[in-house]
Amino acid sequence: KRNSAKSVVKSLILTGLNPDGAKSKITSIKKLIRETNATVVTIQKTKYIQSGQMKLDGFYTYEHLRTNKDGGGVALSTLKDLNPSFVCNGGEKVEALTVDIHLKNMAVSVTSAYGPLENACAQKKQDFWEYLSQQADRARESGKGLIVQGDLNCWLGPEMLPGDKRSQNANRKLFKLF
Repeated sequence: KRNSAKSVVKSLILTGLNPDGAKSKITSIKKLIRETNATVVTIQKTKYIQSGQMKLDGFYTYEHLRTNKDGGGVALSTLKDLNPSFVCNGGEKVEALTVDIHLKNMAVSVTSAYGPLENACAQKKQDFWEYLSQQADRARESGKGLIVQGDLNCWLGPEMLPGDKRSQNANRKLFKLF
C-alpha cells in the first residue's frame, strides 16, 4: 500500500526527470507520479533558485541548488514510508545529492546527479566522478544497494547502447571507468 503511513514499501519505482525547469512543470510531475505510482523521483535541472519550493504530497524532498548562478540544481523526492535519510551533497563543486532509503528487506543509497557538460574543465569532471565513486564505495561498504540516476551528459554510442545514433563523447569514457 503506497499511501498508508503504516505500510512497508516492498518495491521501488523510480522516476527520473530532466524537465529543464521543474517549477513550470510541477503539475505534470505530480501527474506522472500518480500514473507511475513512483516511490522515488529524481530531478535534474530544477532551475529553482530558492529551496523548499517543490512540494509533493506524501514525499520528503531534498534539494541541492546552484549557488553560483540562477537555475540548475538537482532534487530527490522519496515517499515518506521509505524512511529516507539525507547523506550528503556535492558541495560547491558537484551537482549531486545522495539519500538513503529503506525497503522491507534492504537499504538503498540513491543519488540524483547532473554531470558536467562535454566542454567542462577536466577538474570539474574529475570532482563529479569522484563524488559518484565515493557514494558507490560508501554503499558497498555498508551493504546497501546503489542507484545513480541523472543526466550524466554521456553519449554512450552504439557500442554501449545499441541503436544510439550519437557517437561517443569523452564523458562516456569517464562513465565507463566509473
